[in-house]
Formats: sequence, structure tokens, C-alpha cells
Amino acid sequence: MSGFAKTAGGIFSLFLIFCWASGAGVAPSQGQLVSVAIVPFHDASDAAASSELLHKIGQEFSRKLTLSYRDILPRLIGGDALREPATAGVSELAAIGKQQGARFVVRGGILAVTSERSGQDLRCGLELFADVVDTDTLTISSLRAAGEGVET
Repeated sequence: MSGFAKTAGGIFSLFLIFCWASGAGVAPSQGQLVSVAIVPFHDASDAAASSELLHKIGQEFSRKLTLSYRDILPRLIGGDALREPATAGVSELAAIGKQQGARFVVRGGILAVTSERSGQDLRCGLELFADVVDTDTLTISSLRAAGEGVET
């Protein structure tokens, strides 16, 4: 499952790149840090993903952002700050982000999980989504991506 969480974290990193590229957010200027709050991920599929897997996906996403972008400061927000991320409105997400000093809030989840065994290999597919909320303008951009990983 560790490889699965890493694949998911990588996919979410691509989400954020796409978000800035599509103009949903303001690309930071050189030397300016942009704080991004990441609320707990949730399972919107019928896969019954464990809370441990969801937490690992969030951690891996944060780690990849930290290592890949010097101008992004990711912050994982605990479940106690926001009880139901899946149903929180834009203004509630923005308020949590502002309390944490974040410019953007990312709410993500799993849409679908597939797995198929081929010999000794296990091929897993993952469909994810992310809602990126700008805490200043209260705009939300929803993104979707899919990825695949193989574990021997």
C-alpha cells in the first residue's frame, strides 16, 4: 500500500501544477512563499479506503510538494480543525485556510480504485479529485486525474 500512496501523492502534485497553469491560482513570484493547507483526504468511491491510506496519500502529497517546489509551503490540517472536509463549503474551507495562514486550501479524495493481478505483478489504478480553494477570492477549481502503478 505504501507504493499506492506514493502514486496518489504524485498524481495530486500534478493537480496543483495544473491548477496554477490553468490560471486558477496566482503563480508565486520568485522568492515568495505560498502556503497551501491540505485538509484530510476522503473516500468518495465504493472502495472503502482505510483512514491510514487516506492519511498516507495526504502525507505523500505534502512531501512531494515540499521537495518539488521551493516556493510552496504545504501544511497538513488535522481532522479536528475541520470535521467533515467532504461536505464543507467554499467559505468554510477558506476560513480554515485563513486561520492557518494559507493562500490556498486543497481538499482531495479518491473517486475510484482498481486492481488487477498479472502473474507476480499487481497493477493498481487510482482516480483522484482535488478542489483548490483560493482563500482571498473564494474561488474553487475542481480537478480530476488518474494514475496507475505496478507493484511486484
